[in-house]
Amino acid sequence: MAIFQAYFDESGKHKDHPVVTFCGVCLSQLKLPEFDDAWNTLLRQYGLRSLHMVKAMTHKKLSPAVPAIDPSERIEAMKPFADCINTKLEYGLIQALDVRGFYALSKGMRAGLGSPTDPYFVAFQRALVELVNYVPPDDKISIICDFDLETAWDC
Repeated sequence: MAIFQAYFDESGKHKDHPVVTFCGVCLSQLKLPEFDDAWNTLLRQYGLRSLHMVKAMTHKKLSPAVPAIDPSERIEAMKPFADCINTKLEYGLIQALDVRGFYALSKGMRAGLGSPTDPYFVAFQRALVELVNYVPPDDKISIICDFDLETAWDC
């Protein structure tokens, strides 16, 4: 029996964004130290304590070790992090729902989805279904999500 670690984060709220997303990555717990070592090495090389893409892509100065750079140089600077994710993590999931399209669904169609009032819940459910389909039946899954007061209890 293996234990799989899954890490998820959401983006966009149905009340003020056109798209709601729920994205995550998954890997066997045995492979986690290898990823952690590689990721922490990158953070140290860049002089970062953590990587927040919104900050990395919008602040003039990327980090103490990387001076202010133009957008194309910034994308190049982020590639080692993307490579680390692509080579060290096992499975990635992206769920994105169009908010207007969700609310355009008929009552009957929404009932078939469990009558959710927020497209986030559909994205959350779809991600969990995909994760369960990926992980072998006798294995266990540990899921870590960003805490959100609006959705945590219902999830």
